[in-house]
Amino acid sequence: MPLQNTARRSSRATILCDGSVLLAGGFEGSDVDTPVSNSAEVYNPQLGTWKEVGPMLTERTQHTVTLLSDCDVILIGGQKNGATDFILNSASLFIQSDLSPEEEQICIPIKAANETVALICL
Repeated sequence: MPLQNTARRSSRATILCDGSVLLAGGFEGSDVDTPVSNSAEVYNPQLGTWKEVGPMLTERTQHTVTLLSDCDVILIGGQKNGATDFILNSASLFIQSDLSPEEEQICIPIKAANETVALICL
């Protein structure tokens, strides 16, 4: 897998409805004294490529990420830097159409007998 565009630690990732992965926020290095990132990018496993989709309105790390039923993604809370006095009470929303790969795909959800769901993308 190729490296993402921004090195990061304590970021959050979520698998999107089309099987790609959103990676957002985190520290911009391996040390807690490094800046917190406001960048976000999406990994397309079919092409093996990263695409920048940020920036977020504010830097955030140690936040929650939730995939919504309409395939949008909401990032909530977290910290603006490593200090607890910079705890965020805001959210960022990524709209699904902004996160989709450039190439059009048809994805079909397949439900297995064990109730797991897989996406088959053409």
